[in-house]
Amino acid sequence: MVIHNIHLNRVLGAVFSGLSVALTAMPSFAAERVVFSYGLLELSIPVESLEAFARDGRIDDTLAIYAGEASSEELEEFQRLLLTPVELSPVVLSEFFYSSLGEAVLQYLGDLIQTDSRLNGFYALRSAVVLAAADSEGLTLLNLVQQFPTPIVHINGVRALQVAEAFAQLITQTGQMITLIEQQATVEAETTPVDLAQLTDLQQPGALSWQVQTLQLHDQSRDRIFEADLYYPQLQTAPLPVVVISHGLGADNKSFADVAQHLASHGFAVAAVQHPGSDRQQLQNLLEGNTSEAVAPTEFIDIPKDVSFLLD
Repeated sequence: MVIHNIHLNRVLGAVFSGLSVALTAMPSFAAERVVFSYGLLELSIPVESLEAFARDGRIDDTLAIYAGEASSEELEEFQRLLLTPVELSPVVLSEFFYSSLGEAVLQYLGDLIQTDSRLNGFYALRSAVVLAAADSEGLTLLNLVQQFPTPIVHINGVRALQVAEAFAQLITQTGQMITLIEQQATVEAETTPVDLAQLTDLQQPGALSWQVQTLQLHDQSRDRIFEADLYYPQLQTAPLPVVVISHGLGADNKSFADVAQHLASHGFAVAAVQHPGSDRQQLQNLLEGNTSEAVAPTEFIDIPKDVSFLLD
């Protein structure tokens, strides 16, 4: 079993919620209008209409054309999203968006959220997100558009639909994979009967003592050196069931020590692996300006290979 706790989703979650962008604000150098286009169809909403709705719940004549199609619950949720801040430091956001991963995210989203010239919104988005995060209200959809540096924010509806379909396909594939794993587990359970009376309650501390050993690993095929902490119970029987804990961004092999110790007390051998290039030290290097990457792009290949090498 592999536990992969992805801390990066907090960062990307902030990016995507902050970039549901098409939405609000006003003062100088602010977007004045949000235009949603789908082929020949265009819907245009003044930013001041969205701002009035976000702050006071007021629906003017322009917004009423579109608001009439939504339920009261949907309108309340929309108003909440406009003003809900994302708690992220502008320094952290700036560092992320200047990394190759952050730039790839912005380039991708820039095809959806474009400038008034219908150009990729890459630079405008990067500027707007960082400036909005530095605002006293924090990073919200409202002040993100408020900081967008062109008079019109264009939302490419065709591209947005393609992205939605891609995510829908990803969700479907994920569901298919989960179903396959469940089927395999069912077959194994049927062919390898387990005496349920012998199983202990994993929610409670186990009775076994355990030891921990740090393994220094060197995968010569990748010239990659990393380590893993192996927690193993004091049992004479073998083989033992194995759990691999693979940390997410900004963590390390010590982050889940309590989980590893708990499982070892129940008779599991637990290997907590550390991935250089996406661990706590990598994040610290980013914040100190010693690297430009929040996570090395090769980590998406190296992390699963680390787990395979460890198991081998």
